[in-house]
Amino acid sequence: MNNALGPAGTRALHASVATLSLYVTEIKMKHLCLLVLTLSFWSCASQNIQNYAGEKPQLLLEEFFNGEFKAYGLVQNRSGEVTRRFVVNLRTQWKNNVGTLQEDFVWSDGEKS
Repeated sequence: MNNALGPAGTRALHASVATLSLYVTEIKMKHLCLLVLTLSFWSCASQNIQNYAGEKPQLLLEEFFNGEFKAYGLVQNRSGEVTRRFVVNLRTQWKNNVGTLQEDFVWSDGEKS
């Protein structure tokens, strides 16, 4: 077979085809990444509260948050190490269907907030 391009032209053609192939692969990867990102957002869609309307026991905030109670917690850094602990004293009251929650934190280092 007679090659009209010659050796230099053939090498240039092969380089162009390789570059085009890489470009097409890059475009496909971008589209794949965009598709994965879009699907990720769809998976984070909000829930419809009506799906839980018939659940038992029914959550009544006026009953759940009523009176005084205590909670415990901790704060971790990015590596998972516990850096602080706290106890929080909570007091709730309801008036005209409006709840008020008073929180008093006591931290393991002595800070109060």
